Amino acid sequence: MYLAAGDYFHHTRTCHGRTAECYDLHDNHESVGHLYYGQYSTTLYAEKAQDFIRKHDPETPLFLYLSFQAVHAPLQVPQQYISMYRDIYDQDIDRMTYAAMTTCMDEAIGNVTQALKESGLLNNSIIVFSTDNGGAVSFGASNWPLKGHKGGLSKDTRVRCTREAYGRCTREAYGDRHSYGVHISNHT
Repeated sequence: MYLAAGDYFHHTRTCHGRTAECYDLHDNHESVGHLYYGQYSTTLYAEKAQDFIRKHDPETPLFLYLSFQAVHAPLQVPQQYISMYRDIYDQDIDRMTYAAMTTCMDEAIGNVTQALKESGLLNNSIIVFSTDNGGAVSFGASNWPLKGHKGGLSKDTRVRCTREAYGRCTREAYGDRHSYGVHISNHT
């Protein structure tokens, strides 16, 4: 998706109450939203990544950038994930949906990681998880124990980054100290 806040199932965008007259889902420069109408974007993106990994020659390096739409408004998720949280957040549909979206994304990341493992690529991988800002508390997010929220003045929730290293990229191979850092920028 080129624009934020796209429909997770229809791959169109609503802005100020109006749905865009076009699909906002692309494969490189080709509009493909109509081909995937009704498919949830989080699972669709994971399936595409898994297919890409399985077709990749394990003897050549791979760089895969997978940017999930989740967990961004609009709050949408398949019903099976909502059902998992009905007893916990019964009175707060936004919080329940947000938790369900996070679970679906977590499952998708697990599936992509499993594809790396099955393809023999995981043991030479570094996986970086990043976010561009804290969640929007008005849409069910919780940024605790950090302060602030998306759109707020506090910079406490702006960027959180973590990594997982496997095989030859592990702490045992390189030790605990590194002379380099990670820089991620969001110029919005």
